[in-house]
Amino acid sequence: MFSRGGRKAHYWTRNKEWIEKNVKDPIDYIQIDHERLRVDGMEWGVNTAELENLRRLTPDVFRPESGGAWHVRYDVLFPPNEATQSNARYCLDRAISILLRKQQHTKTKRWPRRDPRSDPPPIYLESPVFEKASQESRVVHRIASEYEYTIDRIVSGFKPEELYYAITGTKPNVGSGVGPDWVFGYLLKQNEGDVQPFVSAGPPTAAG
Repeated sequence: MFSRGGRKAHYWTRNKEWIEKNVKDPIDYIQIDHERLRVDGMEWGVNTAELENLRRLTPDVFRPESGGAWHVRYDVLFPPNEATQSNARYCLDRAISILLRKQQHTKTKRWPRRDPRSDPPPIYLESPVFEKASQESRVVHRIASEYEYTIDRIVSGFKPEELYYAITGTKPNVGSGVGPDWVFGYLLKQNEGDVQPFVSAGPPTAAG
């Protein structure tokens, strides 16, 4: 309901050895970090008592894959008068309300706008890419025509007068059966006339 992939479970419950030792039935795959859930509820503007009510008044269910069968677990001592139409309506209303508040919280997030129409800054053929934002750090790559590059941001170097592009480069290994080569580092920003500008356009073709 709130997350997929166990991202909000305690980290140790995502360990393979822990799972093999502690998961005794399918419902044991559900592990809840209750403190994290409580804080999330407060962040969404949800009454945490109602969040706990919803958890207590509904059975534990688990479906390992989309379209698969549901696994269920419930207490045999569950008071019969709790499984009522009134409680069912309450739980449905609370679940819808919580989901709406979570969506509203997500929609309030704002991120810096990136304009895809702006011209990319120059990338320079054969220029060194450094491990850190410093010319004294290790050179991890040199700009090459067979790579495709993305510039993530501009950062100040350890020397304040220097600016660097933080860049990511990938080289497709077409037909090799392995994934692309990948590199990340810092490219010293230089004046336009100081170096030969180069924008990656894929591997060069052989002359006919």
